[in-house]
This record gives sequence, C-alpha cells and structure tokens, in this order.
Amino acid sequence: MESSRKSHVLRLTRLDKSGGCCANQGTSEYGIPPNQSPTSFDPSVPPISITNRFQSTHTRHSIYSSQQGSPDFSTPNVSYNDPLFREVLQLQREILHPGGVIIEGLPSDFRRYVAFVNAGHRVWVAGWNNACKELHRLFHIGDQLVSINNLLVKDSKHAFQLFYHLESEPEKWCALRLRRTPLAKSFAVRRVEPGQSVGVRLNQGTNEHDSVRGEQNPTELS
Repeated sequence: MESSRKSHVLRLTRLDKSGGCCANQGTSEYGIPPNQSPTSFDPSVPPISITNRFQSTHTRHSIYSSQQGSPDFSTPNVSYNDPLFREVLQLQREILHPGGVIIEGLPSDFRRYVAFVNAGHRVWVAGWNNACKELHRLFHIGDQLVSINNLLVKDSKHAFQLFYHLESEPEKWCALRLRRTPLAKSFAVRRVEPGQSVGVRLNQGTNEHDSVRGEQNPTELS
C-alpha cells in the first residue's frame, strides 16, 4: 500500500486491467483511487524492466523503462510533477501489467540480501537489506517470484539453489521475473485543506501506521 501526503490536486484515473494503462475518470481533490485486482499472470506478455541508478554499468534500461511490446502508459499532467503521485501511478501500472516485471542483478546479492518465503504454494518477497544499494527501488514486500533466468521457481529453497548455481557462471548475472504485489492495492490520499486529518495516524513520524480513524471511532492497528 502506498499513500501520498502531498497537497496537490490531481486527475483521478480508471485503470485498464488488461494492459495496465490509465484512462481519465474525471478530476478530484482527494487523490488516486486503489487499483483494480490484476488479471492472471501471462508469461507470453513482455515484462516491464525495472532497474535502479546503481546498475547503469550492467543493464540496458533506465528506471521504470518498458521493454519493446509493453503497453504504453501516460501519467496525467496534473500529477506528473509530483514524484509521490507519479510513483503510485507507476506502481499501479506494474501491479496490473499481465507480464509482470523483470529485475536484473547479481545472484549473490539476491541470495544474501533478499528474503524469500513460501506461502500458498508460491514464493514471495518478504524483505531485503537496505544496506545493499544495488537493491534500491527494485522490490516491494509482497512481490511474487515467478522465475529466475526463465526457469520456474518451485519454492524458496529452489530459488537459493539457482542463485548458488548462477554465482559459478562466468557472467554472474541473472534476471528475476516477478508479479508486482498481486494481492496489494496502491493509492494516494491528500488533504483538501492544510491541517486536515486524512484518517491515518503514523507512528512517530515513520511510515508505520498506528491507527486508522473513521468518521466515528478509530481502529487501533496491531
């Protein structure tokens, strides 16, 4: 879940699940609505390539660039200059894209610094070491790991075995195919006027939610 605290008016968007594209749905003062649930994963659809600025010597793409064949995506002009809104819209695009995303990097980094867990007969990203700058902005908690170098991943143990094997290869480079947070909703909420409560209380200035306050009573989060 992503949220924005910036005070800018933006155009609400209707998201097309089939292509991950946005269509205008009128203007609003309140932010970006949650994305729809994604369609089934389709490995035949080219993925969106995700890189970061620390990988420029290895990869062929800039951050959030699309491979040939990926759907076009246009960000509403009103929110384009707001990086937080733009980030939410980009995340929605990645969630809805049926081909998922592809991440390139060193197998040793993925093996040592990324936590993969098994749940529901699938492999998920549960966290990573922020000290490894090569992983910056590549993952979201809740990403589903589908394949490594086009080899389907059976479970987290299988993933680590593949990483170990690839570390011995001359190229020492691999590509991870992910479904971007297929169970998540991404949205942005803004204040209509200065000082207005948006109903979410954060814990000591962090992004950890302490409670959610509705129109009647607050709900404490554990």
